[in-house]
Amino acid sequence: MKLRTKDNDFTEQLVNCDGSKASIVAARVCLVPMVTLRTLPFNLEYLDPVVVKITAHNQRGWSEAYPLNDELTGAPYIQTEPLVILAPTEGFATSRSMIEILWTAVVPPNDGGSPVLSYNLYWNRGVGTWINLVG
Repeated sequence: MKLRTKDNDFTEQLVNCDGSKASIVAARVCLVPMVTLRTLPFNLEYLDPVVVKITAHNQRGWSEAYPLNDELTGAPYIQTEPLVILAPTEGFATSRSMIEILWTAVVPPNDGGSPVLSYNLYWNRGVGTWINLVG
């Protein structure tokens, strides 16, 4: 299997899709992580098509490369993780017993092409001393 790079060349991805491995031949499936397609040698970017060509090999040699897909036949497109959200701020309702955190939701196109399902908040206790943030 060969995947198209950003500069329209085709190259093999043997780490995840080595057709000489019996397990891949038997399953007739290989999975290439999105992050692999976004780095060298592919360098695909958000909304670039993922174009694949397949060849077969037997005792008589290699087949012609069969174009599995292209932009016209429904190629999947590169998706990415959400971009960094704007810095959250501490709300005015913060007190000794409650912290109010305000942030702006991540929306298209910064969502990487998929709706944000959750946010994680991490608390850094620092040196453990209390700073009175309420006037």
